[in-house]
Amino acid sequence: MVVAFFQPYCSYTQPLPTIMKKIILTSILIFIFNSVFSQNLIDEKYYFVNGNELFGIKISNDSIFELKCNSDFQCAVRKRFKILKNKKIGQKQIFAIERLDSMRLTSNPIPKDRYRIIGFEKIEKGKLKFVNEAKSYTLDSLSKIPFEIQFINDKFGFTYYTESFLTELETDYTINAEQLEKITSNFENYIELLELYENTKTGDMYATGIIAELIAKEMIKLKLSPLLARNRIEEALEK
Repeated sequence: MVVAFFQPYCSYTQPLPTIMKKIILTSILIFIFNSVFSQNLIDEKYYFVNGNELFGIKISNDSIFELKCNSDFQCAVRKRFKILKNKKIGQKQIFAIERLDSMRLTSNPIPKDRYRIIGFEKIEKGKLKFVNEAKSYTLDSLSKIPFEIQFINDKFGFTYYTESFLTELETDYTINAEQLEKITSNFENYIELLELYENTKTGDMYATGIIAELIAKEMIKLKLSPLLARNRIEEALEK
């Protein structure tokens, strides 16, 4: 009687059919995939302002896109990268990525050193620090680098902003003498940031990026849009 009572239970301990195993495994993989990519710091597009142009960044599934946009936030893809792995701790996240699009007009359109490590840090609502060193790796050399969140510590990163943050700023304005004096005198307060910039391989060959970075910081303090701000500063200097 005891044996007969436990027979139904024992029948369920038999190995699962192969099709059932595949369904369970697929469900687990989908759960893991969604968990990993839903934890990204970037859940919308962010933009770096340089003159009248915007350079954007966005993440979609397992890819990272670099964008070039006009002042109306209409964008075209410049570069596309595949996410190989990522690590997120608090408000910081790093990615190991592989460039997918070929490098045109070169003798080596798909180089072996097409791998990079980049990092992001949420500064505050609508602001993101983007550490994007001008360093590339082969897959072998990439595997030998410690993949730790400290990668973005003590490194310069350009500040990217959300569209909603930028569109809340005043766009129709001129810069008066008092504002001009305040903007230019405040540039002296960025000594530490400039030292960090000098010690980070940014690829900013003509320093246009760092100039745009500082202008954006000062314009935002005044609640003014950094778009076209450089032209308005130059006009104010000529008066």
